[in-house]
Amino acid sequence: MLWLIAPFVHTPPLAPPGPPWEVAFLRREDMTRQGVWCAWEAESLLYDGKPLWSAEPPEGEHWCLAPFEAARMVDVLGENGPYLSVRLTEWACCPDREAITRAVTYDLRTGVPTTLEAYDPRYFSWRTKRLQRILDRNHGGGWSVDPTAFVVDGRHVRVWATRGGEAIEIPLR
Repeated sequence: MLWLIAPFVHTPPLAPPGPPWEVAFLRREDMTRQGVWCAWEAESLLYDGKPLWSAEPPEGEHWCLAPFEAARMVDVLGENGPYLSVRLTEWACCPDREAITRAVTYDLRTGVPTTLEAYDPRYFSWRTKRLQRILDRNHGGGWSVDPTAFVVDGRHVRVWATRGGEAIEIPLR
């Protein structure tokens, strides 16, 4: 009888951890004597004043030597108690790509990314099997899943899977 109930079971709502999280914004822009304009901006994710994912502005007088624009953004996607899911995006970070975007769920109590198994060990096996079935049946092979690349939104979970430069979200309940 449990197999009939399992697809409708959700992670219960969890109590908030205490202090609030925040997204801080920093920006620096300069124009060199030669007329080269450079801009740097970043959002950092902080919890209780401590950085979880942060960036420091470039320092020094000569940080801008060529046309340059870099940015980092934090988008909050969901939370359940002490678990906060965010989308982290970086532009001009990597020579082989224009931008990198990834989903990460942080355990605010530890300040580090957490895994789906640590988030809800009771339903981890069921969610992993369901994810694999969905990927194989609906999306073909070759997908990889980072254990920290999932989103909690209340009692629901969505897992990010990647293949090459493509990413998809799979809702798992």
